Amino acid sequence: AVADGGGAFTKGSELRLWLRSGAVEALGQNPDWPSSETHLLWKQFVRAFDVPTNRVWGRHLASVEVTWRADKVPAAGTVVRFSLLPGRESAVFGADFEHLGDLTAPLRPDRVGLLLASAGVEPGTLNIIYLGPS
Repeated sequence: AVADGGGAFTKGSELRLWLRSGAVEALGQNPDWPSSETHLLWKQFVRAFDVPTNRVWGRHLASVEVTWRADKVPAAGTVVRFSLLPGRESAVFGADFEHLGDLTAPLRPDRVGLLLASAGVEPGTLNIIYLGPS
């Protein structure tokens, strides 16, 4: 993406300017850029820079339901990952991206903060910590 868009930056402020450049915005309109597999990841990456700097972030805790695969139930406290791929938004993976289960309801796709998740003590739950704007 940096090579295609002619990126030359060393600071966050320069990165934000580059992301808003006409060349990069035009490239981002192509559903096959940077590749068909990474286009949604790119869009999410760029969207993370849309958060106004004066917006207050907070710490939000939640417990969500998950259906574990019969042979893949992780121990309580095990850190898990989520998918950003279309059609896999509810999938839950281990650190090695092994499919462990599925959320009973998908997480908000428009979140822009940091999401931390681990297997809950209660069967069929995940503990979620979201650091970001409400």
